[in-house]
Amino acid sequence: MNSLISLFSFFILASSIVVTLFFTIRLIDVIRRNINSDLKNNEFQKNFVQLDEIIESNVIATNQSLVNILKESNTFCQLDKEEAFESCKEKIYKMLKENAGRSSYRYLVNLDEWINGRIEYYVRANKKNISN
Repeated sequence: MNSLISLFSFFILASSIVVTLFFTIRLIDVIRRNINSDLKNNEFQKNFVQLDEIIESNVIATNQSLVNILKESNTFCQLDKEEAFESCKEKIYKMLKENAGRSSYRYLVNLDEWINGRIEYYVRANKKNISN
């Protein structure tokens, strides 16, 4: 009878240890995945901040090198606006191709639309800064 109780106690203790180890391993795995996911999200955000900075700097450069000169000479028309927009966009895509290997821009389905929107945003922001 004593040996039966000892054997039963051993199986309960062993089972408890196995279950505890199983859940501990699962918990560690979930924590590891969560940390990896956070790191990937941070990298993804950094890439978009970098893309936004590329767009902003190109809008400012295009404005200074082309738009302001044409405005001062009073020859700035709709065709020039479109030409400046396309020139800025070409420069942005050239810089993106240089960074393509280490970026996550390719995950954006409508990258072209997003870039167009950001260019327009920075053009308006730049106009506000100039007029103030």
